[in-house]
Amino acid sequence: MNNVLRSADCASPRKMKLLAVGHSNCRLSAMELCPIFHNLNYEDLTLGVIYRGDSDFAIHEHFATTNEAGVVYHRPTVEKFCDPEELNHLVDYASILDDQPWDTVVLYQGGGSYKEEAQFGETLNNLLDVIQKHCPNAKFFYGPHCAYPVTSTTPSFGKYDFDQQAMHEASLDSVRKFIWPNKRFSGIIPVTTLLQSLRTKYGEAFHVEDKVHMNINGVFAVGMLWYAVLTGLPLDGLTYLPEGASPEIAADAKAIIPRLLEDPFTLIDLSK
Repeated sequence: MNNVLRSADCASPRKMKLLAVGHSNCRLSAMELCPIFHNLNYEDLTLGVIYRGDSDFAIHEHFATTNEAGVVYHRPTVEKFCDPEELNHLVDYASILDDQPWDTVVLYQGGGSYKEEAQFGETLNNLLDVIQKHCPNAKFFYGPHCAYPVTSTTPSFGKYDFDQQAMHEASLDSVRKFIWPNKRFSGIIPVTTLLQSLRTKYGEAFHVEDKVHMNINGVFAVGMLWYAVLTGLPLDGLTYLPEGASPEIAADAKAIIPRLLEDPFTLIDLSK
């Protein structure tokens, strides 16, 4: 598999009801989407985020199948990503899935769980079943997230012996072994290859001090990637740059994203 999509079909042209499902870095991946879509004159984006910190497929499957109120939900806009009180208000899955007729769903696996085969089998399919029951027309995409910075000490990184390359490969292997053979997925968003490629030139310029969560450089680069994959539209007309983001990093990310859409696995060396 080379191309990130199984076919050219994404959501309806310039109209999308997009739901992001995952952990904190999945939530951060969605943070700049509304401004990006708006700047590129995308007519109608409805964005929702289902978020639970430090979660994986197993945790989301539990809350989806039991319908316990255990996840955070917010509906970002161009003006505001979320209200602070939303982060302290736990919601049940059914209420979120019934809030909109979601047609595009992006899921992230937990950073420490790429090698846990069981989570990519029955656990993942149970989660997809629940979502599909409420949103029968939804197309699923998987976001293989990037490896942690080389100096990260988070326990999840220890599952890869604190080896960035090992975590990077595990993230990609999860796509090759488990996601692409699962015909329920319409495609992938190659976050891990994008940020690892940018690291060849900019090093560890993509995370905040905890060395787990993305900073604005990572958030904006990944947001552009989501737009390109999910809409199938070019980024050429994008003029928006969020406050604090490096214009050089943004330009390089924008330049290599079309290449990643064709080959989501091969690292692009920007140091040459």
